Amino acid sequence: MTTVAFNLTSRHPLFIDAGPLFEQHVTGIGRFVARLIEAVSRKTEVRLFGGKLSGEIEILPGSFADVDDDLGRVVRDVMRRPHLPRDQLTERRATGLYTALRPAFRRFRKELGVLYDFTSLLLPWCHNLETRQHFANFFGQTTSFCDRFLAISQSTKHDSKWLSACDREVVVSYPGPSMCVRRHASGRSVERRNDVLLIVSTLEPRKNGLFLLDWFERTNLLSASAELWWVGPSGWWTPKAMTRQLLGRQSRKARCIKFLGMVPEERLCMLYRQAAATVYPSLYEGFGFPVLDSLMHDTPVLSSFHSSLKEFDSPGVFFFDPYNPKSLDEAFIQMKSSSGNRIDRDALRDQFSWDKLAETVLELSA
Repeated sequence: MTTVAFNLTSRHPLFIDAGPLFEQHVTGIGRFVARLIEAVSRKTEVRLFGGKLSGEIEILPGSFADVDDDLGRVVRDVMRRPHLPRDQLTERRATGLYTALRPAFRRFRKELGVLYDFTSLLLPWCHNLETRQHFANFFGQTTSFCDRFLAISQSTKHDSKWLSACDREVVVSYPGPSMCVRRHASGRSVERRNDVLLIVSTLEPRKNGLFLLDWFERTNLLSASAELWWVGPSGWWTPKAMTRQLLGRQSRKARCIKFLGMVPEERLCMLYRQAAATVYPSLYEGFGFPVLDSLMHDTPVLSSFHSSLKEFDSPGVFFFDPYNPKSLDEAFIQMKSSSGNRIDRDALRDQFSWDKLAETVLELSA
């Protein structure tokens, strides 16, 4: 795709659906949308719409807050900006980018959609009925009414073709890391803990938490003093519910499982740099921010070999079968034997880039 030069004075603003920013916790899609808005707003004027907004929020180039600070706070500050009345004349001349369930009618001259993942169709048992119905409407309306699509991975593009009968153009552009984009959120120096594994994930069935906890308790490769730190909000499960399902299935060792919940950006930055490795046993992902975030903190990753996660095949990533604990043992041994190998963060920055994604969005909207 060729690079396009944009004249900010002659372009109409790009309208971006801000609905995912109203999540209780800025995780997953919410983090993607927040970072996308910041990256695009450095190149052109952005208007936010949708969700719980009573009107539109204008973001001029360079006026977005420093998103290397705590992302939740930055999002709250942006959403408190004055709400402008809806400008329907400008909307009819501009491009709108839908990031959530869109209406079944046209609002903009050109309409783009973001494709994340198809979990509700591929793993329906991971979701309740309400969620399955919501995403069925999302894929149906999005693929029927949008002109072009941005997919956040090759896996998502592939799935869009056979799961949703999408006949529009789908362009793949990888996001960048979800945190510490230009500098570390925490400037404090930390020491590695060789006995600590970290997982950053919502507590829900798709993330395969029971498999990980069971492996952590049973494997002979970890010391008796090993610790597993789990960062993320409760979803379908709570820490008590997960632990309760494990009790009685094996004799518990002295290993410690710590459910830390949601933590500030600065703390998460420190945890990534402190852990010996990150584990990500998810059964399906549209992208997988924790894998990239961990690598950008120079921390190796034990990752399931599924969906978009396969696209992180690079030094520092060790794949395993998320249904087979022996496979995770083998990946762990491989990681230990490769401890001297360097993670190429420069190559990662070149492949996973918010600036490139913003340029792709502007090219699609032209």
